[in-house]
Amino acid sequence: MNNKLWEKSYPKQLKNYQLNESLLSGSVSEFCLYAAQHYQDQPAFSVVLPNGFSQSLSFKEIHYYSDHFANYLKHVLKLNTGDVVAIQMPNSLHYPIAVFGIWKAGLILTNINPLYTATELKHQLQDSGAKLLIACDLFLKTAQPVLNTLKIDLVVASLSDFFNFPIGLMIKMKISRDITTPDIPYQSFKQALKLGEKIVDPLIY
Repeated sequence: MNNKLWEKSYPKQLKNYQLNESLLSGSVSEFCLYAAQHYQDQPAFSVVLPNGFSQSLSFKEIHYYSDHFANYLKHVLKLNTGDVVAIQMPNSLHYPIAVFGIWKAGLILTNINPLYTATELKHQLQDSGAKLLIACDLFLKTAQPVLNTLKIDLVVASLSDFFNFPIGLMIKMKISRDITTPDIPYQSFKQALKLGEKIVDPLIY
């Protein structure tokens, strides 16, 4: 008797499906390289803000920036294989760059709900053993008191980062009253990419 009742709603070709493990060779981060090689300048990720401003990054750009971010994680922050990195961000172009960078560096990702309270954030950071929090500046009011008590590095992303002038400036001015500048050591996402760009590491996968 088949106890998988949910398979009753599956198409015929998916019932009793067995995964071919040979198709799983390589690492997840290699998807980024494959996409960059085969789709290059095609849009990979796009973001549309509530005010209507939009921006996209190509597959090649995502691969390029995530390489730099992986270098930053490994060689600037000195994170080791298996270390945990937390991300607390809304939908943004930072997210795929950070995720692929984390995977390329051999690290573990834990996603944090941007709407978490300080107590919930602290619990997840401690429970996961995160060494780094990548957070949007819109949520730092909640994160600030938590980070004051935990020894965790901080990278701050801003929604204006990947928008060119003058749109980037307009976005920054629009959200300026809602953002918080940390009074603890931190690195901006854009600066982290610049630092990683200076490092050549052929072993980022």
